[in-house]
Amino acid sequence: KINNKLDYLNQIQKNKDGKIKVLFVYSPYCGHCKIAMPEFEKTFKSLVKQYNCQFSKNPSVDLYLVDGNEAENQALLDLYNVRAFPTFIAIYP
Repeated sequence: KINNKLDYLNQIQKNKDGKIKVLFVYSPYCGHCKIAMPEFEKTFKSLVKQYNCQFSKNPSVDLYLVDGNEAENQALLDLYNVRAFPTFIAIYP
């Protein structure tokens, strides 16, 4: 989970842990996001099964939900030039 901008910069942008990061940038008011959310959740569950992402001590993939309407996430949206919802961002080590 991203708790604040510093967490983001440390966990994602620098990506020093060698993990793949997948960000799902959404708006709770967006119809397309409401449709995509269950698919993201299915994908998440599949990744957990296949790669032991969530429960492993050393997961290979980190998944993040980012509310694009939150003012605190604006720097993230600007950094990745997010202009529409939903947006998926994959960051490789």
